[in-house]
Amino acid sequence: MLKLASLAPVVVAIDDNGTTVTLKPADPVLMAAGRWASRQALDDNADHIPEAAHVAFAKGLLREAITDWKGIGDADGNALECTPETIERLINDPLAFDKLDAGYVIPIAARWLEKNGASASSNGISTQGTADKTIAGS
Repeated sequence: MLKLASLAPVVVAIDDNGTTVTLKPADPVLMAAGRWASRQALDDNADHIPEAAHVAFAKGLLREAITDWKGIGDADGNALECTPETIERLINDPLAFDKLDAGYVIPIAARWLEKNGASASSNGISTQGTADKTIAGS
């Protein structure tokens, strides 16, 4: 069964003080942004480090997904507006990146990886297969 994802925005808590980030629900455009960023990272990295691809995928996804936040400020404690420049600052902060990765990116990637209900055929023969062992060897 295909389980459709929620169309509601996702809110991720960054800390215990009420700091939250609001993100769009996953859609094909967000996935494409993440994939493109990941591909660019691999093309730019001669060693093809998988971690670099994951970070690039996550950042590409987050750049497109973040729509608002509460409790994000500069070094002096002044509230920052949610703009492309401040989003970039946020996703480059290790604490914020880890929370957003765990609360938003990894669940999306896990859903995509499990194919949400589209599983491979089971091994062996079906109940309507032959009763004798006439299966070809490898």
